[in-house]
This record gives sequence, C-alpha cells and structure tokens, in this order.
Amino acid sequence: MFISYIYLILSTAALSLTVWGVLLALKYFFINTKHSLNHYPPVTILKPLKGIDSDLRENLLSFFDLDYAEYEIIFSVDDESDPAKPIAEDLIKTHSQINAKLIVGDDKIGLNPKINNIIRGYDQAKYDHILISDSNVRVKPDYLKTMVSSLKGKVGVVTSVILGKHDRGIGGHLEAAYLNTFYAKSMFLTKRFGHPCVIGKSMLFLKSTAERFGGLRSLKNYLAEDYMFGLAVQRLDYTVAYSQRPVTQHIGRYSFKKFWNRHVRWGRIRKSHAPAAFIIEPFIASAFFACILFGSAIENLTTYSAFKASAWYFLVWGILDHIIHFALRRKIKPFYPLIWMLREVLFLPLWIHITLGQTVDWRGTIYKLKRGGSLEKPNEHKRTSLWHKAKQKIFYGELQQAAIKSKDKTSTTTGGTGNTKATSKEEQPPETPVTTGTDSKKT
Repeated sequence: MFISYIYLILSTAALSLTVWGVLLALKYFFINTKHSLNHYPPVTILKPLKGIDSDLRENLLSFFDLDYAEYEIIFSVDDESDPAKPIAEDLIKTHSQINAKLIVGDDKIGLNPKINNIIRGYDQAKYDHILISDSNVRVKPDYLKTMVSSLKGKVGVVTSVILGKHDRGIGGHLEAAYLNTFYAKSMFLTKRFGHPCVIGKSMLFLKSTAERFGGLRSLKNYLAEDYMFGLAVQRLDYTVAYSQRPVTQHIGRYSFKKFWNRHVRWGRIRKSHAPAAFIIEPFIASAFFACILFGSAIENLTTYSAFKASAWYFLVWGILDHIIHFALRRKIKPFYPLIWMLREVLFLPLWIHITLGQTVDWRGTIYKLKRGGSLEKPNEHKRTSLWHKAKQKIFYGELQQAAIKSKDKTSTTTGGTGNTKATSKEEQPPETPVTTGTDSKKT
C-alpha cells in the first residue's frame, strides 16, 4: 500500500510538471514581440563550421539577410579541407555588402573543439556584443534585433528556445519530437527553478562581461561550454534571459544512429552536471514510465483498472506535448503522434544507455566526461563502462582473448635477445595535435 502512494505521488508530480511546463511555454510563445531599443549596437556573429549540415548554404545565407544596421560575421573552420569552407567563401564573395570573413585553422587551447574553432574569431571580434550561432540554425530577418533587445540591465547572456523543423527520416522526426517537447518544457521549468539553460546554438553576450570570468578560454575544457557560460555570468550576479522568439534548428535528414548518439551525448552532459536530477528523469519526464506507475497505484488503491488508468494518463500527457509542439511549429504532421509514442517508448532504454557510460562521441572523437562537465583527453582513459565490459564478454570469448594476448606478446619481440619493441597502442605515446591555419582574406 505504501509503495502505491509513492507511485501515485511521483506520477502526479510528473504530470503536474508537464502541465506547468506547457503553461510556461504558451505564455512565452504568445508574448507580443516588440523591439524596444532606439539604437541597436553593432554585433559580431561567430559562426563555427564543421562539415556539411543539411541545407548549410541556406542556413548561412539567412545571416546575410538580417534586418540590422551594423554587424560582422566571422566564419571559422578548423581545417583547410573542410567541405564547408568553399560554401562560406562563396557567400562572402557574393554578399560583399556584409562585413564577413573566414578564419581557417583552429587554435587548440583546450579539449572543447567548438571553443578551439571560434577562439580566434572571438579574439578578432570588432564589437563588444558577440553572438555565437551554430551552422544548423536558420533565422528570420528580425532575429538579431530580437536578441539584442533582451540584452539589457543585469542580463549577462541571452539565449533562445530551439524549434526543430524541416526534419526528415526517422532520426530527424525523433529529434524534432525531443526538441519541441522535452527540451522546450525543460528550459522553462529549469529557469523557473533558478537554473536556466544557455543553448550554444544561439547565445548573445558582451565580451567585456565574459572577460570578467576569463572569457571563452576559461571554458576550453568543458563540453557544455554554453551551460558553463550561464553559470559563470550568474556568479557575477547577472541573469540569463530567453529571447522573445524561438530560433529554428534546421534538422534535415537524420539516421536513427545519429539521433541516438546525439541524445546519449546530451544525456551524459546532463548527468555530469546534475546527477541527482538525471537519476529521477524517468519518474518525472517519461510519460510511458510514469503512466505505468500511475496505473499500478490506481489499481492498488481503487477498483479502477490499471490499464485504463495508464491509458488515460498517457493520453493526457500526449495531448499536452502536442499542444507545446503545435505552439512551436504551428502545425502537426499526421504521423507525429506515432513518432511521439516511439520517442516515449525509447526514453527508458536511452536513459539506461546514458547511465551505463561516461564517454561521448563528438564529431568522431571520443571524450570522457568527468563529474562537473569537464573533459578528459581522448584516448587517455580506458573504456570501463558496464556496456563496454558486457560487449567484451559477449563478443570475445576466453579463447579469442587468449589468442589476442598471445599475438600481442609475440609482436612485441623483434631482432633477437634483449631487443624489444612496443607495438601495443596503450604503450605508444599519445599523438600530439598539430595546429595550422591562416586567416582567409575577404574577397
């Protein structure tokens, strides 16, 4: 009986948080957007590029069409061979009326690849107002005015709620479902509880304010540099503000694997920064899990069917999520209810996967996240997650392991007695990254 009351309290609290999050979101989305400044200061836009995002050219082009008097765009790629480089160069050439340039070559000051990519642009910024914007963001002409209008008083950084659109493929649809429900609600709820989230896809701040805590360089070894930026400005007694409009992430086509890996990374970031909140996520953020708890509690405490109680609970939660999704996108695709249900069913397996490890895959490089969100250098840690150990047991039997060890032992001895050569990867010194690159002049 006691456990039934616990289930009832948890499931009721979860649904209450969902209702509250939706109400906060609706209040935000339907606020009349007004640009209140008489003078808009010049802004530097930092645009890190890495590979070809879906419809990259159109995303970047939207920043050349901003309704704003004075701004500069600084694109940056970490390598001369990056396929995004010619696209940026062509846009700079064909829009010479906009002050834009491309920086080629990163500066490896730390472990965060995004900070390494944009730090030279940050140093070369002409203006105190700096906007960091990811390459998969597409904006409307009044975007910059909307952002700048919110940076006033004791506001230290302005960020945006992310709207997922233009999704294709099963992974893309699942991505949109997560962004437009779980993450949208979470942003409003965490802000109300005094822990606002800063999203690096769209963040505006004063360089003079950032330099008070050491600037972007102080964030070089954190994967979630945006979240840490928000904490840093709050320690300076500034606040975090959300812009009056969401900003669109142009999702494009995602494979299921890309979607899964992306949310494993985001989940492990949440786990590293707020482990207590992460542990209770299934109880407060999963409609599928919460409806089972609710149905079990209702059946044990009343004569009502557990199945019916769970079904009604799941339906109410689904309606609330569809309301916030519609508020963001202004339309709902016919198949979206099925995508939403699939997302809910996947929530618990995804959470378990996140729980069973500490590593993240960031654009092909494996990092280990330590508690507090700091990074450990790639390949300087042994993979000790439960999932990795399980794979070793499943896919490599004792005979195979013995054969591998025997082969490694044989390969380490060459040239006769006393002449040995280490060939194991673990015995090799880590590769030292080479920093190259020059600024690309404006054409």
